[in-house]
Amino acid sequence: MNDPGNKPDTYFAPPARSSKEELESEIKMISDNPVINGLMNLVSGFFAVLNVHRQVIIVNDNYLKFLGISNIAQIIGLRPGETVSCVHADEMEGGCGTSESCPTCGAAVAIMTCLRQGTSQEMLCAITTEKNKEKDDLYLRVRAHPLELNDTKMVMLFLQDITHQQKLEYLEKVFFHDVSNIVTGLMA
Repeated sequence: MNDPGNKPDTYFAPPARSSKEELESEIKMISDNPVINGLMNLVSGFFAVLNVHRQVIIVNDNYLKFLGISNIAQIIGLRPGETVSCVHADEMEGGCGTSESCPTCGAAVAIMTCLRQGTSQEMLCAITTEKNKEKDDLYLRVRAHPLELNDTKMVMLFLQDITHQQKLEYLEKVFFHDVSNIVTGLMA
């Protein structure tokens, strides 16, 4: 009989991570690839390459600027939700992708589907972040594309910050709803 007090290791994605040595090997493989180096400079949004355990191997400068850091070593080996301080990223020992909320996360679903099916996936993602004890909402368009180098599975992750656009759409809906209620009230 299962003890109801025992939590599973994960509610969605596998919790396993690569060793430091495996990460270093993957970083070297990516760093030596001219196509990835070209994408690092070409992509206007945020770009990252993740290993099979969904850990960051490399990111472009736009991603670093967005995070407000200059040293990539601060995020190597982290998962996407951990890099942006998702409120759910530390709920489980396995980190990003393993909490009860993760099965509804567009980024987690896109990455896991990409890894499992070997196909490109695009989804929208709404994340609540917490930095310096302040919560904020982050909206991303996420595209996960499979990559295989030297028989090693990876994911190219393209992220576009659509937070401003989503907040404007929300305000428009609220405004038109309020106007509709006022007009309806006047006509009654």
